[in-house]
Amino acid sequence: MSTPINDVTDALLARYLAHEVSKAEADQIEKWIQERPENQKIWEDYQLIWRASSNQAYKSKYDADMAWGKVCQKMQAAPHAETKAVHFTKAKNRNYKLIAFLASAAAMLLITFGLYFNEEETTVEWVSIVTKNETKETFLPDGTKVFLNFNSKLSYPLNLEGENRLVTMEGEAFFDVKPDSLHPFIITVHDSKIRVLGTSFNVMAQKGNALRVDVETGKVRVEHNQQKMELVKGQGAIVEKDSMVNVQANSNIIGYKTQIYEFKATSLGEVVSLINNGYHADIRLEQSKLASCRLTLMLEKESLDTALAVISETLNLKLRKEGSTYWLEGAGCQ
Repeated sequence: MSTPINDVTDALLARYLAHEVSKAEADQIEKWIQERPENQKIWEDYQLIWRASSNQAYKSKYDADMAWGKVCQKMQAAPHAETKAVHFTKAKNRNYKLIAFLASAAAMLLITFGLYFNEEETTVEWVSIVTKNETKETFLPDGTKVFLNFNSKLSYPLNLEGENRLVTMEGEAFFDVKPDSLHPFIITVHDSKIRVLGTSFNVMAQKGNALRVDVETGKVRVEHNQQKMELVKGQGAIVEKDSMVNVQANSNIIGYKTQIYEFKATSLGEVVSLINNGYHADIRLEQSKLASCRLTLMLEKESLDTALAVISETLNLKLRKEGSTYWLEGAGCQ
């Protein structure tokens, strides 16, 4: 198919979605997406098709890249020129031809994977666990224990069977993965993958924020674009759009699970962020300069009101509550 889209072909987009492009190619695609709203819309439509093909490929135990290749081959052989060659550089015809292309691709995906289902005679039911204003601990079919923070979602196949144990997630969760060297446990989150055999670690992946992984035991491999990073106990990684940085693991991040915090000369700004995340609270500083105050303190399974009372007393601050919002006020720190 390889249709030119201002020097960005559909094959290049497919390789980008599969994380198989060079840094230069990734930069080219990302620049193209930002150039105009039409490109952003095309990109979103390609993502929809890719997700559909990836999900169906997993369900039928076929590789997603292979499936996409088969779709492209069949599209090339299609008898209708308007669906075989879509010249996005012609603005007047862009929307009509894009719709024709997407409709043809979607139909071909259904046909292709429909045949796979007939051959395999199997379907895989996916299960989702969602939290809103609560945390939740759950066990997966393989024995892996997962603790979800507020506003999080975990999805996995009903029996979690196959060559790889594949799950997806949004929000934040702590994983204690059941060891199985023959079946790697793989988490897909944002545009990254976290691959483990048996270990415990925290994944923070709130929408709009960088992905963060903190390892408590064992070894974890984080993959993003062409980058890979191996992490062991006490290490962490922060993954953003174009970078992956190694950091020291922070045990206070899992305070939402343990309700234990050990602050050692920690800035009040970070303390407030961790407490907000751990207690699902809304704590604010009256003055921005308070964020630089340093706090050394141990909190262990305290109520929110008690924790805030201790913090305010330690730093000689005033605690005020308006509705569900807590305010810390004071003159600041020397």
